Amino acid sequence: MNTKDMTRLKRTAESASVEEIRQTRRQIENALPTLEGDDKVFAEGLLLKLDRFIGLQLAVPVASNVMAFPGRTPDGAEERPAESEPVAA
Repeated sequence: MNTKDMTRLKRTAESASVEEIRQTRRQIENALPTLEGDDKVFAEGLLLKLDRFIGLQLAVPVASNVMAFPGRTPDGAEERPAESEPVAA
């Protein structure tokens, strides 16, 4: 495996499923002991990039209307009770 092969794998991984990326990652890990010089450095960098691709696909998006801090509005102000709610003394 050389840099040209790994570049092809990287391009394929950019639009691959998580399982396909993991398979590509294993393929590169298996080839790593036989690589030398620039090819080895490229492979190590590619493994990091593949990890990033996996992380991006596994990240759970947060809905924009979900408040990160209960009792506070999205701008950080304290949430006020509605007019019909009694205010605790």
